[in-house]
Amino acid sequence: MAARFSSACAWLAIALASVGGPLAGQDPCTVSQLTKSALQGLKVYAPDRRRFLINMPDSAGTPQIYISQDGSSNLVCITCVQRLNGPKPERFKMQPHWHPSGNWIFLAVERDDYTPPPFATKDYIDGQLQNGIWTNMWAVSPDGMAWFRLTDFKSGVPGVADGFTGPAFTPDGTKAVWSQIMDGNIFVYYPFGRWELTQADFDTPNGIPTFSNLRNITPPGMNWNEPGNFHPDNETLLFTGSNQADAEGMDLYTLNTRTAKLVDLTNSPTVWDEHGVFSPDGEKIIFMSAYPYRSDPSSSQILTIKTEFMLMNKDGSNLTQLTHFRQPGYPEYSSAGGIASTAEWNPNGGTVYLSRLFFPAYEYWDLNFQGDCGDNTLISLVGNAFGDTPVIAPNTWVEIKGASLAPVGDRRIWQGPDFANNRLPTQMDGVSVTVNGKNAYLYYISPTQVNILTPPDPLPTFPQVQLTNNGVTSNLVFVEAQPLSLSFFEFVSSGGFHYVYGRHVSNNGIIGPPTLFPGLTSTPVKPGEAIYIAATGFGPTDVQVSSGALTQLGNLPQPFPVVKIGGIPAQVSFAGLVSVGTYQINLVVPPGVPDGDLPLTATYKGFSIQPNLLITVQH
Repeated sequence: MAARFSSACAWLAIALASVGGPLAGQDPCTVSQLTKSALQGLKVYAPDRRRFLINMPDSAGTPQIYISQDGSSNLVCITCVQRLNGPKPERFKMQPHWHPSGNWIFLAVERDDYTPPPFATKDYIDGQLQNGIWTNMWAVSPDGMAWFRLTDFKSGVPGVADGFTGPAFTPDGTKAVWSQIMDGNIFVYYPFGRWELTQADFDTPNGIPTFSNLRNITPPGMNWNEPGNFHPDNETLLFTGSNQADAEGMDLYTLNTRTAKLVDLTNSPTVWDEHGVFSPDGEKIIFMSAYPYRSDPSSSQILTIKTEFMLMNKDGSNLTQLTHFRQPGYPEYSSAGGIASTAEWNPNGGTVYLSRLFFPAYEYWDLNFQGDCGDNTLISLVGNAFGDTPVIAPNTWVEIKGASLAPVGDRRIWQGPDFANNRLPTQMDGVSVTVNGKNAYLYYISPTQVNILTPPDPLPTFPQVQLTNNGVTSNLVFVEAQPLSLSFFEFVSSGGFHYVYGRHVSNNGIIGPPTLFPGLTSTPVKPGEAIYIAATGFGPTDVQVSSGALTQLGNLPQPFPVVKIGGIPAQVSFAGLVSVGTYQINLVVPPGVPDGDLPLTATYKGFSIQPNLLITVQH
């Protein structure tokens, strides 16, 4: 066998990206811009941070769900046509929530049969539907093809709910909480009726979204309640509630769904506080409140309500006003009034999407902060370390990108003291990562990127990845996993071209164009010469990997990977594991390839390496 890589992982520290942040001393939560949204609808990002949905009316005025993704101007309506087992296109679709896996969208859909009060106007009916009354909960796949109705609510049936708000999912996706209206008598339960806070377990047996083990978790005497979202700790629910006879003085509460501990965050029984949502990192809360107008009792009454968006810390401290919709002299002011209503955080923590209600229609605004206000320790990408492909596998080098992933200024690869008891490090400078609940092995840490080796154990289809930075836990991220996640090590040139990382067998020199990377000497390959290439994610070998061991060796089962240069197959003489998470592919450059930067491809067991990879050839 030809020479092996002498330092299989030394490449990692060279090509790591850095991301800028707000200027030193600048408050990241200062509002920098507030503008009307280009798309007049409720915008909610998917957990993958690339896709998003827009909930907005179609040409007939019916609220529908549209799907798009960053960088695209194409909106696809997934609710505008009749689908098998789905609701009628003309029914209202509202309150969209992504499941943390990104595989489902949960929403409230107007029922076919319900009983509005006599002489109810269209505006009144539309408003009640927006409040969740006369709806059922549905789950739909993001392509709009698979529909499942999860509730069977009815009007006027004792013990049966007549609609709901929510659901809020725990970050791990295993539990959900919603509020359902059990009694619409607003004279007894003024002014919203009696609602129950309901918790359920969630799973997808045979691919079908299913709730089970439903239980009433309503705090005693709290007839009005409405869920916001869960804290990243996976058990603290932020919700709106009131235990007063007049629920217009509602407060924001947290409820620990494990211990039942209840905390009143706003504690202002004469001020309307509602629609609170935790920031992605759980450190901030944005909500609508009549607090700026607290000297006017009518500002917290249902027919004369006046509210603005407020920001506070997760414990209720440091209350700050964000908008001035009802205050002349500000760009967002409107003489027509309008009610600050709901907020949705962008996963980056630096933007919030706001709605203002001009009953029953909404107007949408984008609020930008100076920095990542709600994004302290936050994962934005988990993927194969080469090519950013968001698919991982066991015993594979993986990159994690985000914000505040390591202490400020801390950028380094593993060092001798990190290897406790002759095992690969599972923590560096207070940073650790789990994959499917098991410790991953750290190679490189920085505030914006961490590189890990996944444990060798089999992974479910969507394992959870979570990072901890000195006691501060990140968001839970679901990432796709496969048995193999093939990639060749690569360098990215200053021009953005991706060149394979390999070496000449003859002199162990780096292959590539002469100007591949500053400080490195590299030379093109020649037709007919022997080279070897570094890789990761190629799966089990003939030697079982011991988790955390400092050495890994073994041969890949034949047939070997199929490698092509410029579309011409290369002769592969060896493929195997030569170091932790690192494979080596020995091959001969096909004699007939022309000069130039040629595409390099490889397949193995039905999987392929990353696209757009190049190798430089020169006779």
